[in-house]
Amino acid sequence: MKKAIRGVVVSLFLHMNAESRSVAEASGKALLICAKFLGWRTLKRVIKKKKTWLIGETLLKQDRSSTCVEDYVCFSLHYLWDPQASVRVEAIRFIGTAARHLGWNQSKRTLEVVWDALNCLDYDPDPSVRSLAGQTLHILQCVRELERSRWSCRGLCFCC
Repeated sequence: MKKAIRGVVVSLFLHMNAESRSVAEASGKALLICAKFLGWRTLKRVIKKKKTWLIGETLLKQDRSSTCVEDYVCFSLHYLWDPQASVRVEAIRFIGTAARHLGWNQSKRTLEVVWDALNCLDYDPDPSVRSLAGQTLHILQCVRELERSRWSCRGLCFCC
């Protein structure tokens, strides 16, 4: 049940950025109801304050397990092809934030899927989508290289 609701929560969050004001408002109200149902007080506060930029981060902090974050990534991937650019942009932001929470060494397969999906957005008709996808790929590449260098440094430390 919780997994199904998490999928709905991500969908509602992303649709809070819909171009239609009525869809965005209805999504926000439904997200608030889901947060109340799940007992997520922090998320309720963020939604009530209308801090949409914090909602994605709060969702990821509610359950920090890598399985939950991977579920969020999987639920949000198909929104990269939503007809509305505003929803695609928010999906990219959310996926990028979630990917940073995962780390390359723990969830390599999921992050490879994210990498491939973001690469496909090079041809998106909206310049803001293309730009954000490119920036997110660059950040993920830096995170990947940092984790690789960390592991190689740890190996050197254990050799002594």
